Amino acid sequence: MLIFILLTFVSLALPQWQWLNPTPIGNKMYSVHFSNENNGWISCSGGLVLHTTNEGQNWEVQDTQTGNYLRDVYFINDQEGWVVGDKSTVLKTEDSGNTWISYNNGIMENVNINSVFFINDTLGWICGDFFGIYNTANGGISWERQTIPNIMFPDFEEIQFINDLTGWVVGYDGTYFTNNGGLTWHHLTYWSQYFFTDLHFIDEDIGWLSNCCRIIRTEDGGVSWESLYYDFEGDLIDIQFLDEETGYVLSNDYEIWKTTDGGNNWIQSEVQSENDDNIESFFILDDQNYFVVGKYNLLSTVSGGDYWNNSINNALDDFYTLNDIDKINDSTFIIVGDNSSIIKVTNESVLEIIESPNINNDLNDVYFLDNSIGWIVGDEGIILVSTDQGDSWSTVSSAITEDLHFVYFLNNNDGFAGGGPYFENGVLFSTSDGGITWESIISDTMSVLLDIHYNDYNNNLFVTGKNGVLIKSTDGGNSWEYISGFSDHLLEIEFVDNKGWILTESEIYSSDDNGSTWYTINDDLSALIDVFFINSNIGFASDAVGQLYKTETGGIIWETYSRVSTQQINSMYFSNDSSGIITGYGANILIHSNIDNLEIYDEGPHDQLPTNYSLELINYPNPFNPVTTLRYDLPEQTHVNITIYDMLGRQVKTLINQTQDAGYQSIIWDATNDYGKPVSAGIYLYQIQAGEYIQTKKMVLLK
Repeated sequence: MLIFILLTFVSLALPQWQWLNPTPIGNKMYSVHFSNENNGWISCSGGLVLHTTNEGQNWEVQDTQTGNYLRDVYFINDQEGWVVGDKSTVLKTEDSGNTWISYNNGIMENVNINSVFFINDTLGWICGDFFGIYNTANGGISWERQTIPNIMFPDFEEIQFINDLTGWVVGYDGTYFTNNGGLTWHHLTYWSQYFFTDLHFIDEDIGWLSNCCRIIRTEDGGVSWESLYYDFEGDLIDIQFLDEETGYVLSNDYEIWKTTDGGNNWIQSEVQSENDDNIESFFILDDQNYFVVGKYNLLSTVSGGDYWNNSINNALDDFYTLNDIDKINDSTFIIVGDNSSIIKVTNESVLEIIESPNINNDLNDVYFLDNSIGWIVGDEGIILVSTDQGDSWSTVSSAITEDLHFVYFLNNNDGFAGGGPYFENGVLFSTSDGGITWESIISDTMSVLLDIHYNDYNNNLFVTGKNGVLIKSTDGGNSWEYISGFSDHLLEIEFVDNKGWILTESEIYSSDDNGSTWYTINDDLSALIDVFFINSNIGFASDAVGQLYKTETGGIIWETYSRVSTQQINSMYFSNDSSGIITGYGANILIHSNIDNLEIYDEGPHDQLPTNYSLELINYPNPFNPVTTLRYDLPEQTHVNITIYDMLGRQVKTLINQTQDAGYQSIIWDATNDYGKPVSAGIYLYQIQAGEYIQTKKMVLLK
């Protein structure tokens, strides 16, 4: 059975990469705001904004060309609005988001901005990590930092002003209020043992603060507060009130709680979603109409929560990770992934979901020998074959039980498949009858095998694996020799004529003599996943946060391009240096027809040292289980301390506390404490201190 989904795009949306799945976007969504019942905007990762003019029925994608995480969006009317985000991003539009202009003059470099609020077209405030609060009185032309007593680098999550003088801000460094436009800020000391993450005031007197499990209310402008503690089942992440009686809170357990008595009592309404992924924010238009946004969700209701509509069209349903791409011809590709997912993509932007033959295995690799015949391999020894351009697949019966990570055929008869359990010996099998029978030819590599490549320039076969495994055959696979000199996991191997490349998580090796000798050509990239070379000079590499790199020097110098996807790119295929397709986590599929127009946001080669401190969590993913990688950039040699804390501020684990050289660094946390014991699921804070630089961010551990 084939399911056909015709995908259309707004011309404004993405002049470079176009989303094939999900539509209109596959990136994480952070904040939603409506200027009236028709016009709304959603801020997303990857520098993207969604815009609707018909109550959320349809959305167009607006590209701010920053590539950054956009944490908050706020519009003062149908035309004029703001988005803010990571790396000191402050953008303003005066035409509903068709064009965005940077307005961050006076703001510290490379800080994360979490919230924006404007009273009118000139007077506004922003808050975020490391800097606290900035204020503008001229529509963002210039910004001035406002002082928080006794805190040099405060972190705040949300800011709101009731008028041009009275405002509140909440975050990890406490709750503060001002009655003079922010010239002075006063600490709410009575509740200082709790840090609140959201707030909502309906006038100068009546307001609410919320954190993970508590709500407090004031009716006298913050002079006194009443605790409205309620047994919410999940952590509260957003709060909004329509008036002094009717309000809503959103929990991370996909629940909206409603009150009609100012917060004394709450009634639960479950958000109906097929995707069990984190949600970030909601916007209440009135008592019946609200919107909820999150990682894979753009949900709306017009019935007060009785019925929900998801505006994200995910043609692949529950298929969250796509693992490999191969080309059938210049206009047709096959993509495979977890949960037996097989997808056929044509140049008309049509996805065909191919029914797999009664299996439920993760599929890891696909290879087409010609326009008709192809093979797929996956976990638990699954092997599939197609003879009709991938329209139908049949299972090959074999005695293989190990997970297979790659497949390759020299001709209609002779082929290879390999892999193995991740913590045991690797395995390599061969067939000489088109895959009908398979014979084990290698089973003692001590590490799982990951990739295979046939170099038709000299008829050599290469297989790579974990822990530096590299084996080579010069006689079509009859005999194999081990090549020493590596210790890292060798993820991918590519050849163009006599020139080859091997990819590890943090290095790229190259060979100029058909793979006889190898040398390091770049060790400044990190968390690498895939590499693809078109010729001996032009190639592409991808990493675990959706970043794409391009080289025109055979891999010696890499240019960093602004990214549209912010999730891991597992596989890519480029027909030439201007046309390609990429896929990976979140069932993301993007296609591009003009790579040369990609905007470079990191001027110069990637082998330069970083110019700013930064700390970025590399998602594997975030939320993660059980391992995640923290990446940070050091512009100079300095003492570095990275520590994990729980939400009560208690130290969980010190990851590093030593002097490090300048460069791009990373470290892994395996969800254990200082005593080596596993920690419980939940939200954790991680903080870097490098010299005088301090930054704190959040991550979520799932179990």
